[in-house]
Amino acid sequence: MNKKEFDSSLQSSQTPKLTFSNSSPILAEISRILINKFINLHYLAIIMNNNYNFYMETDVSAYIGKWIAICDNKIVSSGKDVKKVFKEAKEKYPKKRSLVTRVPDKETMIF
Repeated sequence: MNKKEFDSSLQSSQTPKLTFSNSSPILAEISRILINKFINLHYLAIIMNNNYNFYMETDVSAYIGKWIAICDNKIVSSGKDVKKVFKEAKEKYPKKRSLVTRVPDKETMIF
């Protein structure tokens, strides 16, 4: 499989099919595991980037000084205790990854 085929398989949400000629079964298994880890990290990066973009583009002024959890481009939990916010988001969306962040005070400079 070349890079173009691999990239297109990622875009189509398919697991790439790889063949290993003249390689040991151990090497093939290690390669399969590493590729699956890469694919999982790739999708995680896409999800987290979407949640981060939502955070940057949304008016969160109602949550100043609080922790918020964002999942699927919506705020799913908020509060003063980060552990409670994380737990509540995990209970609502157990199979999803949420972005948990604190909304800074107005005086906080972000650069």
